[in-house]
Amino acid sequence: MKKILYGIFLAVFCLAAAGCSGGKQEKETDSEYQLYYVSEEKSRVVNTECVLENTGTEAMVTEMCTQVFEKLGEETGTDLLPDGVNLISRKLSEDVLWLNFNQAYNGIDKTEEVLIRASLVRTFTQIPGVTCVGFQVEGERLKDSYGKDVELLNADSFVENSGSEINAYQSVTMKLYFANESGDRLAEESRSVYYSTSMPLERVIVEQLLKGPKEQGHLATMPQETRILGVTVADGVCYVNLNKAYLDMAPNMLAEIPVYSIVNSLTRTGNVKQVQISIGGETKVKYLDSVSLDQFFVQDMSFVEDADE
Repeated sequence: MKKILYGIFLAVFCLAAAGCSGGKQEKETDSEYQLYYVSEEKSRVVNTECVLENTGTEAMVTEMCTQVFEKLGEETGTDLLPDGVNLISRKLSEDVLWLNFNQAYNGIDKTEEVLIRASLVRTFTQIPGVTCVGFQVEGERLKDSYGKDVELLNADSFVENSGSEINAYQSVTMKLYFANESGDRLAEESRSVYYSTSMPLERVIVEQLLKGPKEQGHLATMPQETRILGVTVADGVCYVNLNKAYLDMAPNMLAEIPVYSIVNSLTRTGNVKQVQISIGGETKVKYLDSVSLDQFFVQDMSFVEDADE
């Protein structure tokens, strides 16, 4: 990994985007949605249910803005935006919703600001037709601490433990390795996400591998039916426990590719020196009857196309 930014607890922030291809958040019906907002103590994102009566993207965005910026405080006792910070305009351009705030937005505490962004992205990307949210201040792109434009964010930009409250976020840019089109080499992808501080980085990496590649010509190295049973790190060794579905990769892929997809992705963090992969807790397994998992794997960049190391 070339760069990791821990944006919440440090003074330096660098916003990363996952692009506009993220999936929609699930909801029970077409009219029931979640309003995400920052807790009263400004330490996490919480949510409450709301119902939208309108249909159509524009009308739903308008109604959701009313719910978020006008009614939320009345219903929960907690406004999303600090006093003096206001949404001055919004614009829907194709699948991107641009939110334009007044100058006071730049004065929001950095911890709270990232949580506000997460709240707004998770809220508005529920609406069919809204894939990404862009942030502006007085008509100009919101800047990060390096003076660079904050990129577009979608529902995949914020990762947290399923079923738990969203605590403070960390920002990470990771290098992931998927199969090339021929299945005989690894292809590198750079991916940036915010993830909950309660989730280990190594698990985030394995989950991102399970989501599959986003670049054309790259192939998934983990079957969709794969389940992550556990990811732990001790003394520089990352132990990855998967279910048996992991073994069901297409036989025309070189056996080492799915294995080193995991190994190389994890060891790029700098925190992991070796990786052990188990299936249902069992390591005495051969992947595709070729690669024994009963060993500690180390990084091997020789499998990577155009490796720079």
